[in-house]
Parts: sequence; C-alpha cells; structure tokens
Amino acid sequence: MYQYLSKKITNYVILSNLAQEKYRPLYEYGFEGILSIALNTLLVLFTGIFLNMELEMLVYMAFYVILRRKAGGAHRNLHWKCITTYLLLAVVSIKSITAMTNSFPSYSIMAITWLVCLIISGLFVFILAPIDSKNKRLEAMQRIKLRFESRVVIVVEIIIILLLITVKSNQSIINSAVAGVLVESILLLPIFNRDSSN
Repeated sequence: MYQYLSKKITNYVILSNLAQEKYRPLYEYGFEGILSIALNTLLVLFTGIFLNMELEMLVYMAFYVILRRKAGGAHRNLHWKCITTYLLLAVVSIKSITAMTNSFPSYSIMAITWLVCLIISGLFVFILAPIDSKNKRLEAMQRIKLRFESRVVIVVEIIIILLLITVKSNQSIINSAVAGVLVESILLLPIFNRDSSN
C-alpha cells in the first residue's frame, strides 16, 4: 500500500515539475517512509483513544521507537502484520505491567520491579544490539556505530525512567516507558530474529 501511494505521489510531484525524474527512487523511498510513520502514528493514537490509553500509548511509542531505531529487532514481512504485532505488544505489555505493579502493596516494591525490568532491558541491549534483518543488512562500520548509539539510547532512557521513579511521577507514564523499553529489548532475542546475521 505504501509503495503504491508513494509512487502515485512521486508521479504527481514529477509531473508537476516539482522534482526531477532522475531522483524518482529517492522520492519514492522518502514518501514511503513519511506515509509509514504518519499512518503508524495515527493508528497508535486511535488505538490509545479507543482504549482510553492515549498518554500511555504515546509514552510507550516514544521509548520503544527511539530505541528500536538504533537497536533493531524482529521484523514481519508484511506491514499489516508488523503494525498489528506492534499494537498488540504495546497494549498487552502496558496492561500487564500496570496490573502487576498495581497489585503491589508499596511504591518500593513497584520501583524494584521497574528496576529489574530496566536491568534486563539494558543487558539485552548491551549484549545483543544491533540486530539487522534480511531487508537491511548492516555493514561492519554500521554495526559498530549502531552498537554504540543503541547503548547510549538505552542508558539515557533508563536514566529518564529512574528520574521519573525517583520523583514518583505518574505511575502510568512509568509503566508505559518501562513496557516500551522492555518489549524492544526482548525483541532483540535470537528467537525473534532467526534471519539476522548478528
């Protein structure tokens, strides 16, 4: 669908003399990326609105997507499978962590649970990232760069979450942030990346 729409938009741009034919592949690639990001964001927002989880979905998406861009992870061969899996993982992980932490009698136990999740996430990222896919193989220099960047991102995200825990921020924000980081780090495991060369 994205390829079809990006080709249509590119044709319009070229026929309107807003771009040159020789740059067609670049425009198609760019429009496909923009369409994908826009539709995925809208789907996440509508899912959040439908489930009364707007803030949770946005926080989850921010932590998940930023880490994913550097660490990589499991991919599906069709876009609808990818976005469906993403939405299911987001909702289930946020709801699960929320239900678990809400059952604890004290904030201290919640904080320890979040900390354990963050330690597991950090270890997975430090050991496994970056993961490439059959559609996007990484060269040696890219792998070194992304390994460093994914480690920086996980450290920064963990620090942000620890600050939120320290100031006793809104628990749904912390649950969503922890869920985003944890799910992305779990998707680095080899069981989800059988086609990776890592």
